[in-house]
Amino acid sequence: MAKTTPAAAAAKAKPAPAQKAAAKVAEGHHRFFVSNGHVLTRLDDLTAELGSIDEAAFSHHVSAEKNDFAQWVQDVLGDKALAGKLKKAATREKMLAALKPGK
Repeated sequence: MAKTTPAAAAAKAKPAPAQKAAAKVAEGHHRFFVSNGHVLTRLDDLTAELGSIDEAAFSHHVSAEKNDFAQWVQDVLGDKALAGKLKKAATREKMLAALKPGK
């Protein structure tokens, strides 16, 4: 019986949710329409937007009552774990830190 190497097993393994979320591209009405007119389709877009979004637009989407970015990551990109981290992050800086790989 042939042994499976760790590399071969990893190649056959399903991608982790975070990897799937990073690769997923939202289309149509599933895209995220930022109040400043920008449109996000991928997790990379969210990271870039958080790096440059003004306070008014950020506050429109994130408050004590809601976090539209976290909701989009959960519902559209399918990453519940990352969405949970984003929900706990009350600032752009903390959200950016949560989006860094390995966090």
